[in-house]
Amino acid sequence: MHALLSLVSPIARYLLGDLTPDKSQQIEEDALSDHHLRREIEIAEEELIAAYIVGTLLDQDRLKFETHFLSSDDRARKLKFARTWIETSGSNYPDFTSPFHRYLLGDMTSSEADELEEKFLNDGHHLGQLEAAGDELLIAYFHNTLPQYQRELFEGNYLTFISDGILHKLRFAHIMCEYVKQSSSVASLTAEKVLGDRRGWAMKNL
Repeated sequence: MHALLSLVSPIARYLLGDLTPDKSQQIEEDALSDHHLRREIEIAEEELIAAYIVGTLLDQDRLKFETHFLSSDDRARKLKFARTWIETSGSNYPDFTSPFHRYLLGDMTSSEADELEEKFLNDGHHLGQLEAAGDELLIAYFHNTLPQYQRELFEGNYLTFISDGILHKLRFAHIMCEYVKQSSSVASLTAEKVLGDRRGWAMKNL
């Protein structure tokens, strides 16, 4: 299992704005020439977002997340994806037969695809709808609520030609799965403890 982010790590503190300007600048300069460091920072960003969404980021760190961390459009888009993940849990079925879903799944003729791509060039709004459709497919796939036909197309077509953008979304989806699982485990243990304490109190007061 992937080790969850330590909130006391230098990268976490950097992202939350806790490091001195000199130390922050050093990380940024190192990241320009260090691919592994850039990847580490990207993963830490996604883990902070996951922790925030599932409620394990608390108190001052939560405030710093809201006031400092959410300073870029890219992080805001990732937060939107994470919120959709939690709010729908893949259970609210969109219309997977819409042109945008079918395009992503490779489930349309060449002429239909060409026509839709022409719309992308002429109207940026359609690109936003396409991205939303991709998020819906990914969330439904990971929650195992994607209908069988679309699931086969997703695995056979969508995942066959993985771009950097799709790869990042897949990584983020795995991170969301782990944080939701961890959050559920903590909630379950807390509930068991509360019930145990109540049973103990009841036995003492019989």
